[in-house]
Amino acid sequence: MEAPGGLKMGILIPSNDAGRLIGKQGAGLRQVREMSQCNIKLGQDPDSQGNRRCDISGPTVEHIASAVHAVATRIFESGGEAQCKMFVAFPNEYVGAVIGKGAENLRRIREMTGANLQLMKDVMSDQGDRVGQLVGVQNQLGAAVRIALSVVGQASGNMPAAMPRANAFYGGGMGQQAMQPMQQMPMQPIQGMHQPMSMSPMGQPLPLTGVKRGSGDVNEMQVHMVIAPKYIGAILGKEGAQIKQITADTGCANVSVTRKEPGNLGDRRVVVLGGFEECANAQRSVYQLYFSAAQTAGEEVKDITIILMVPQHAAGAVIGKEGANLKQLREQLNLRVNLSREVVEGFRPCNLVGPLESILMAEKQIQDQVLQLPPPTSEDRSNGTKRFGEDEAMPGAFAEVERPMKRPRMMAGPAPGEGTTKLLVPSTSAGAIIGKSGSVLKQIRESCGASLEVLPQADTPHLQSDRLVTLRGPPNCREAALARVLQAAFDKDQMNTNLKLLVPGPTAGAVIGKQGSTLKAIRDQTGLSVQVEREEIHGDRLVSAQGALASVLGAASMILQAVENSSAGKQAAAAPMGMMGAPPPPGPPLQGDVWMPQA
Repeated sequence: MEAPGGLKMGILIPSNDAGRLIGKQGAGLRQVREMSQCNIKLGQDPDSQGNRRCDISGPTVEHIASAVHAVATRIFESGGEAQCKMFVAFPNEYVGAVIGKGAENLRRIREMTGANLQLMKDVMSDQGDRVGQLVGVQNQLGAAVRIALSVVGQASGNMPAAMPRANAFYGGGMGQQAMQPMQQMPMQPIQGMHQPMSMSPMGQPLPLTGVKRGSGDVNEMQVHMVIAPKYIGAILGKEGAQIKQITADTGCANVSVTRKEPGNLGDRRVVVLGGFEECANAQRSVYQLYFSAAQTAGEEVKDITIILMVPQHAAGAVIGKEGANLKQLREQLNLRVNLSREVVEGFRPCNLVGPLESILMAEKQIQDQVLQLPPPTSEDRSNGTKRFGEDEAMPGAFAEVERPMKRPRMMAGPAPGEGTTKLLVPSTSAGAIIGKSGSVLKQIRESCGASLEVLPQADTPHLQSDRLVTLRGPPNCREAALARVLQAAFDKDQMNTNLKLLVPGPTAGAVIGKQGSTLKAIRDQTGLSVQVEREEIHGDRLVSAQGALASVLGAASMILQAVENSSAGKQAAAAPMGMMGAPPPPGPPLQGDVWMPQA
């Protein structure tokens, strides 16, 4: 049943993709319902276009957007910049608000998410509502729907009400708002809402502890997720198993939970460090555990508090002229945003309160602003920075502050020609690639300068015996990282290394070459036979080869070079050298007889 006064929309899913949404024994649909608290109904029979309609209804815009994000996660491959196409259906009475005056709302969607929504004139679904085409990267489709329906939600009174600004200090309150229950069982809002900030026995505000000093990597983010104490156990798991699994699955540099602090009976925090994609995936995993535990306890979760650590030198850019940038985040994403004046370990804490997906959009915007700035000088890093424990007047309670992790510096910023490479590895070798608590992923990331992610098996149910590894960064960094991933995956049998690359469908011709010339050149130079599958997998073609690790890496370099040249609009060329003709960033030498690109 649709919630009284709620919102609704539909997604038209090709029949051959419906199985990924449903999942094994309906597990996928259950997951979408649990994550979004929406009513999700997938039609049994295809419509006249061969699509099965997924009807979504819920009490607020945030619920609908969360459901769309969850559906997109099920039916599209996550990660990367691949463009995903989703057909959506809006009730006719929504259409004017979705488009906006002079198509203003559609323009906002493009500017804020990079996604493109087009409502096709006179194209109706079998139910008579308006059909639109939404195209964008997978993790922005839910955000695009949130903006599309924002005006509809305001008109119907289904947007969250404005709340007081968050305090500059971490206050220990969840900032939850009650909403209409979606379950038959009675639900209670999370306890501890709208509490005053935590106070010390002397009546002074407790400052933020557990902040880790920056590693020097400008791409690294640090976020603190505020969690009610009674749910920390569900997130940690037995002997910390859950939090360790999140670290391993997402490839974050660190995921940890703050300790109980003397005099502070308020909430605990989950601290996440890594690149934006890694941090976003970790936050979603933590939120899902938190949501499930709260639902089991008969409580509702709507808004969450996340503290993003903004480098001190970037605070002005994040604030904007006369606070314009912060104001834009508040108005466009309907978040409570407050940037503290306090400097902690070289950061200024930025409190973000609202729905998780909106917060992730804000994090991305802030991170983009930080990356546009030149690296800070030593004077920028030290000016006005105060670390806990360095002020003799501070109480001894701050002795429990965790010391910073020591990590080597990575590349100073994004290099020209950045892109994504998709690699399939046997599921049985995923543990060797990830390493204990993500140690191998971390080593590869730091030594090669590429971002890595090993997707959970549940995210790629169509890959029965393989796990998907995504590599992001400049071409030579991705190539170096691919070599280390394959070495880890086939360390016990390097003579039978199995290469499986997913290349964008339009570039497969470049890999084959005119009359098979590129494949012949690869065979002549490496001794391997390379196969290019005809069938596409979500828009990609599988390119495979098998043989000794050294030969496989030579073939991989030539394949990736052909893809890179094709993507750049150049004539594909096969040559036994790195794609950019430059060596990868320095790192520990590979063991054994391994082919690497030469300068």
